[in-house]
Amino acid sequence: MKRSAAIAAATGLVLTGTLALTATPADAATTGCKAVYAVQNQWPGGFVASVTVTNLGDPIGNWAVTFDLAAGQAVALGWNATWSQPVGTHVNAASLAYNGSLGTGATATIGFTGTWTGSNPAPSAIYLNGTLCTGTVSTTGGSSIAS
Repeated sequence: MKRSAAIAAATGLVLTGTLALTATPADAATTGCKAVYAVQNQWPGGFVASVTVTNLGDPIGNWAVTFDLAAGQAVALGWNATWSQPVGTHVNAASLAYNGSLGTGATATIGFTGTWTGSNPAPSAIYLNGTLCTGTVSTTGGSSIAS
């Protein structure tokens, strides 16, 4: 009798372990990024800046970098991305055919010339494909079950 109870308990543990292993879907994505904004040159009313993003998560393709400039700042001309500033201070920079793939640990550096009035502060937040670039990694799209 004791042996039957032990086998049943061991079977239950194996099944619970299997459930915990299969509860996280295969499509759960690891996301994360780090961004560095730098002003290379500045003069009255204008500047040259770059944004270097490092993908810390799963490999991605066709990335987009977004951020908000301060009031009075605007992108005039950009490179290494398709640049737009559709509304107010919001800026979009989309990858090009030659730099669209960004593997884990890979970086992309994009740059632009801009105009400013009043002051020329750095953006307070930069996003890669909608993920805030904080230098940390997180898992999205899945859940896990703790035993």
